[in-house]
Amino acid sequence: MLSQGVLVIGKSLSVEPFSPRERDFGLTCISALVHEVSKYRGGQELARQAFDRFYPSFFSDLSRSDDRKLLIGRCGIDLVGFASLIIDGQSGEFIVFVDSKFRNQGYGSKLLNEIVAVALGCGTLSIYSFVSPGARSSKSALERAGFKADGLRMTREA
Repeated sequence: MLSQGVLVIGKSLSVEPFSPRERDFGLTCISALVHEVSKYRGGQELARQAFDRFYPSFFSDLSRSDDRKLLIGRCGIDLVGFASLIIDGQSGEFIVFVDSKFRNQGYGSKLLNEIVAVALGCGTLSIYSFVSPGARSSKSALERAGFKADGLRMTREA
């Protein structure tokens, strides 16, 4: 089940098979991002600390649920960003985050396209995300991917 929930996107921006070490490192990084986005700036030492605190509950949440999907973007051992999707019936809510030092390099678009493909592959009829009013680049990226704005909510039908 875990291998269906976590995909590692490599430097070539294609989905790659991942080793247990890469999976563990990716889960460590994603856990650090989810819980401490503002504090996380790469480096295995901080990721290891986050791993010790957050990994057990994160792993159990992911492994017991088919309705949660994660994509982890990486470039070497650096975490580029992540996309997560929670499916609720025939719709899915997602978020895409790209670390500031990797923005404007195509990683966000790749993560967005991959999470949309995962959502559609799970049979969702619509997917959505919420975008803060000041996030103009996020809104325009979603519009280019076929999403329509409804207030702060951006939705795309299957």
